[in-house]
Amino acid sequence: MIALLADALKGYRGRIYIVGGAVRDEIMGRETFDTDICVEGSSFDAAATLYNKGICPKPVYYPGCLVASVLIGGKRVDIASCRREEYSPKSRTPIKVEPAPLSEDVLRRDFTVNALYKDLFTGEIIDFVGGRDDIDAKIIRTVIDPEVSFDRDPLRMVRCLRFAATLGFDTDPATFAALKRCRDRLKIVPKNKINEETIRFAHTPEGKALIAESGLPL
Repeated sequence: MIALLADALKGYRGRIYIVGGAVRDEIMGRETFDTDICVEGSSFDAAATLYNKGICPKPVYYPGCLVASVLIGGKRVDIASCRREEYSPKSRTPIKVEPAPLSEDVLRRDFTVNALYKDLFTGEIIDFVGGRDDIDAKIIRTVIDPEVSFDRDPLRMVRCLRFAATLGFDTDPATFAALKRCRDRLKIVPKNKINEETIRFAHTPEGKALIAESGLPL
């Protein structure tokens, strides 16, 4: 998949990065199931390039969030422009999205271990927020102030427990304390979204213990 993308996107104007769980899992030597791409430039142009070269069917474009989705070998790949976001207190959906440099894009990521960027062509890993150190220390920590992060997207509280349970990591004390303070905010998240996360860890001993300790209404 990665080699195919790198070959097909040669000559694209702007740097292209693999981002998120795929980079984390590679560092940890784990199998990965998700490939997300972040581009400095137009995600729509990058997706169109893949389509025009016959790599994927017609992309699906989401202009409001600067994201294009493509299917490659039956797997969905999201291609996003580097961006900044503004949120409403009443919703976890951004009310404003606009292009931004990579150094700002990282601030919209959930946890440091998921905020690593790997240059698609050179393999260079860019780490603005100490994600590699937190992988080594086996710590789940939010990229920005945890209360702000959980307020913007309360589903991150459930994801925090999922990553801790499935990766065998501890949760940063400040992050876990904020999670407990913000747990009522989870009410704005659709139940189906919560279920998509809990089904992946809530049945495990580690997951059950974390849910009980956190007090999240799952």
